[in-house]
Amino acid sequence: MTRQLRDEDRADVVLDIDQDGHITVTLHGQPWPPLSNDADVSLGRTDVPWILRELVTEQDMPLWVIARSAGRTFKGLVVPEHLKHSDLTFPTGPPEPPRRPAPSGRGIGLGAS
Repeated sequence: MTRQLRDEDRADVVLDIDQDGHITVTLHGQPWPPLSNDADVSLGRTDVPWILRELVTEQDMPLWVIARSAGRTFKGLVVPEHLKHSDLTFPTGPPEPPRRPAPSGRGIGLGAS
């Protein structure tokens, strides 16, 4: 029997926001930030954009994020800025059809009369 993975097992980042708005952050299953000299520093709901910028910059790769607050769960992918527009040659529209040379009128019975 195979075990089904929960979303939390697959997430790179989990943000748990308590009823007072304080956030507990885990990165790959480990508390983040891993080291803190100031035990009085707490992260709040308004720090979410900063937290995500820090994590995506630190990891330098897209991160699957789950945020849980008041019984609701939010999921999303956070991508570093430099990866959002890194391939400027990537087509943004449908491919153009191949161009065919214009018919010359020779060999198909079309001639000047």
